[in-house]
Amino acid sequence: MKGGSPINTNQIVRHLRLCIGTEDFYVDPLVLPYQEIDIILGMDWMKEHNVLLDITSRTVQMKSSKSGKIMHIHLPNHKHSSHTVNATEAQLIEKIPVASDFPDVFPEELPRLPPDRDVEFAI
Repeated sequence: MKGGSPINTNQIVRHLRLCIGTEDFYVDPLVLPYQEIDIILGMDWMKEHNVLLDITSRTVQMKSSKSGKIMHIHLPNHKHSSHTVNATEAQLIEKIPVASDFPDVFPEELPRLPPDRDVEFAI
């Protein structure tokens, strides 16, 4: 996706439970064709929950519309991150019988795992 380019989608998830801390929030997110994005909470949703973002202190303040509880979330500052990598030798995709029969289903480059996020969301 290039900056400013339109994104086409025709899928939505209705009443998705988003757990943040001890509170449940409900959203109706659009399904986007990119794996790098976990979820985008729009301006209307943030306004409904009185979300305040403080970029300098890396904090998010929001209010649960159900309980009225105000939550403060402090995002960690990852200046140095450590990664563990496990590597194994893989077969060429052309050598796998099922994959070679359906080359249009199995892409040349497999999608990567989503990147680590500062805030863990449970669905």
